[in-house]
Amino acid sequence: MSYAYKHNTHHAVKKFITALSLLVLASLPQTASADMGIWDDFFKPGAKWTLNNDSSRSSQHFARVVVTNYDIHTLGNAVVAKLRWVCIDSAGKEVGDCRFSFLPSQIALTAKGVFFLEATATDEKIIQAIKGQPTFVNPPKITNHGYGLHVIRSDWHRKQGKDVLCFYDSPPKNAPDCEDVCFSDMCLSKGHGIVSVSGNAMPNAESYCQKEFCMH
Repeated sequence: MSYAYKHNTHHAVKKFITALSLLVLASLPQTASADMGIWDDFFKPGAKWTLNNDSSRSSQHFARVVVTNYDIHTLGNAVVAKLRWVCIDSAGKEVGDCRFSFLPSQIALTAKGVFFLEATATDEKIIQAIKGQPTFVNPPKITNHGYGLHVIRSDWHRKQGKDVLCFYDSPPKNAPDCEDVCFSDMCLSKGHGIVSVSGNAMPNAESYCQKEFCMH
């Protein structure tokens, strides 16, 4: 076998492998090679966050909330994870679903941002949903107002040396005052995942948090 033949064959094989690699990369979801940012923790297999009741209200409904992810998969140009929110009473017994308004049962991430989805969202509904506007853009856009869907960097946590972003669902601008708690929120810290939830997102509008992120 001549040197020229071996050289040309080797060159052709390298070109084929390069082309095949590019084809595989092109077929991956847009988020597969992108920085997921603060949402990265949601898509790590076996993620689990234990949030303890930190409410100042007189009667605490549950001792803690445990959040876990499962069924992480790609769908179109999105990465999707399902979430369980489980209430635990003071005796350590699971007492059912602990997810109220705003909090996602499924979360999808594309190059556009993150989408909060209900448990009933089928693959077909998710594909349609991700064609629209995300619940929050990624990277998150810090806002200076306190109405509608908005994101705030926690000043209290910053003073403790922690970087925490809180995602809120509040009444729209110029809405009438509500009688009690008007908002739902979920706070995240990169590398720690969900560090707190409070407001109407939780039973009795109580606050739940990872111990090192609790304010009380």
